[in-house]
Amino acid sequence: MSGAVLAGAVLVVGCGSAGSGSTTVAAAPSTVTATTTVVKTVRSTTEETVTTTVTAGAGSSDYPPADFFDNGNGVYSAFETNHDAFDCDAEFNRCWGVKVTAPAGCPNGVALKLTIFPEGSNDAAATVEQTTGTALAPQEIATVVVGSSKLPDEQKYEAEITEAGCA
Repeated sequence: MSGAVLAGAVLVVGCGSAGSGSTTVAAAPSTVTATTTVVKTVRSTTEETVTTTVTAGAGSSDYPPADFFDNGNGVYSAFETNHDAFDCDAEFNRCWGVKVTAPAGCPNGVALKLTIFPEGSNDAAATVEQTTGTALAPQEIATVVVGSSKLPDEQKYEAEITEAGCA
């Protein structure tokens, strides 16, 4: 996520020996620049590092987050790289967490399609589709778990988001 640093006025109140208060106000800077490193995932196991600079107060926006891919239809997606942030259903032997967001939201939920590849291969092993029935509010970021129970256990797989849109 972009790390824009915003500074506000600091109010410090001190009491003298007679109990009277004194106030000091430090003015906030008009522009703060922060540089952050963002990881963009093309596949769930492939990472490309991108460095972006965000300047607060200069009309910058941190939406959609820099690590999200524009699917070209009003929905943005990214793989969830924190595997503790989601749980696989017991029925799946493989699953991926996909973060989704849409500026206008998706009142009927989100539809995702992942293409699954054996690790290091360009030959697709499977396609998995997942649709949520839960509305996605405008600019909300939600994680959708997409899983499969049809992949052999002895092999490692990676996924690519091939479609993401409102349901």
